[in-house]
Amino acid sequence: MCNTDHHGEAGSCSTFCDAIEALQGELNIGFWLWDVNSGRFVVDATTRRIINIGDDEEFETLSDFLAMLDSDIRGPLREILESADGRVFEYELACGTDFSRGLKIGGRPTVSESGTSYGGWLRDVTKALTEADQAASTFAVVKGIDQLKSSAWMRLNLNERRVIAVGETLVAWTGKDEQDLLRLTPKGIVGLLDSSDRRKALNAMAMVSRGKEPGPIRVQLIDHAGLPKYITLELSTLDDRGNVFLFATDIAVDLNLPGNSFNIALQSQLFSLLPELVYVYELASGRNIFASGNVRDYFGYDRADLEAIEGNFIDVVIHEQDRDQVRLHKMMLASALPGEKLPFEYRIVRKDGTVRILSGHDMPVGFDDREHVTQVMGVARDVTEERIAQGKLEKFVLEAHESQVALEQQQYQMEILNDQLARSNEALMRRAQTDGLTQIMNRTALNEELEIIFKRALITGIPFAIIMADVDHFKRINDEEGHMVGDEVLVAFAKLLKENVKKGDIVARYGGEEFLLMIPGADETIGRSVAERLRTKIEQTGWANRKVTASLGVCAFDMSFSSVSEMVDSADEALYKAKREGRNRVFAFSDLKDAA
Repeated sequence: MCNTDHHGEAGSCSTFCDAIEALQGELNIGFWLWDVNSGRFVVDATTRRIINIGDDEEFETLSDFLAMLDSDIRGPLREILESADGRVFEYELACGTDFSRGLKIGGRPTVSESGTSYGGWLRDVTKALTEADQAASTFAVVKGIDQLKSSAWMRLNLNERRVIAVGETLVAWTGKDEQDLLRLTPKGIVGLLDSSDRRKALNAMAMVSRGKEPGPIRVQLIDHAGLPKYITLELSTLDDRGNVFLFATDIAVDLNLPGNSFNIALQSQLFSLLPELVYVYELASGRNIFASGNVRDYFGYDRADLEAIEGNFIDVVIHEQDRDQVRLHKMMLASALPGEKLPFEYRIVRKDGTVRILSGHDMPVGFDDREHVTQVMGVARDVTEERIAQGKLEKFVLEAHESQVALEQQQYQMEILNDQLARSNEALMRRAQTDGLTQIMNRTALNEELEIIFKRALITGIPFAIIMADVDHFKRINDEEGHMVGDEVLVAFAKLLKENVKKGDIVARYGGEEFLLMIPGADETIGRSVAERLRTKIEQTGWANRKVTASLGVCAFDMSFSSVSEMVDSADEALYKAKREGRNRVFAFSDLKDAA
């Protein structure tokens, strides 16, 4: 794609183009251009060769171009291009059925009269993938791992926070679709583990990102049945591109036990030795996934009998006076948090008609893509004799004689209270996180978000920028026009900031007339550009016959900062430098360091 106009001797353009094409061939790199507004996508001959598109193939849009690619490249490329969001990007893709082929794609936005375009490059890095850091031997090991159903693997990039490849065994263990696993971030990968082990795994990733070796750790992977699979987790060293291999080994093999030592059949036998009843079931359907071997001792029903009444368990087994209580318990489980234990106590009617009292707790162990509870694990024990000794059974008998009208009234009141409580909790949560005047995020909620983003940046190296914005001469507005007018200015100022940043950017009231913005993925150049755009917008906006301007300070993340509060203080220093220099301007923290 050589359309450059070169001045000089005749033939210089031809020589230059030949040299460029020779260099492209040597480096296995091609170029492309995408006009966002028109959708037109143009590639050169080298790019066509890399992705196996013939010279006679023509296309006018991004979709036409993607339709000609192999399916394993098409999805990731579309996601990369359509989510670029006006910023410079560079990604690595692992392609092919065995992920032995590697592509890198990069792009940079340009602005012309017709709007935004992207110019970029595509490079075949298969050779680099198979030679660098003895990756060839690593791939050979990885391919062999899936032959051992006791071991699994995953390849991820900590810099880009994404999964590059995943083995068949891990897909089988988790019960998730391979594409779902490929869409996970490091945090999502850790979410596959039991909640008690997630911090341990995050610490291991953080050590690897800093060039250290955490060594093997033992954790529990929540498998496709919602049950814990005990595994040993190991991470390879980080290569210069941020790639790392994750290896998992079933501890059952280490213990030299037949098959999976924690499979459902063996678990059932082990749990039957305990006096408690242990079970796992699907919340929506009531279908039993697992129950300990003593289930008949509790209910008097064989497993086959229980399977036959799964969908009608409450009406058949639960005492009629406790059925609404159990239904309410299931409703509460539907909104429970990971690791949250919900206690219960109710009566059951055994197959022989005798009444027993069960007490225990349930907790969610399975979630869908929208984090809705799908599976529940519980532990229950028979407390009938204890309750008789405590005089509780007489109370249950007494309650059984209450009138149906009283029961219905209680149910109605409970529904009202639950609705009021839900609305009250929702309102409290909003108030706790929202500034009362401007209705944007308050400082308390902001500090929590900033701590999370800062820790993530330390692990991944992905930057973010903080912008402090302050209304110029705000005290004069309050003194001359009154606090009511001052409040109106603050509300309008917050609304303007919120409407002129991208989705995912954070806008919060930091205090008084000071506001803080957090721009994910932005370095200082982008942060300064966003701040200048906001300053111009504020200056050009009509403010009810008054002039309002703002001073802004910018600070971008780098590894020299020890805390996020240090970044906020640095942005604040830049802000006050802008005020000292005459207000209505933007300064970055680096400007202060350069001046010093």
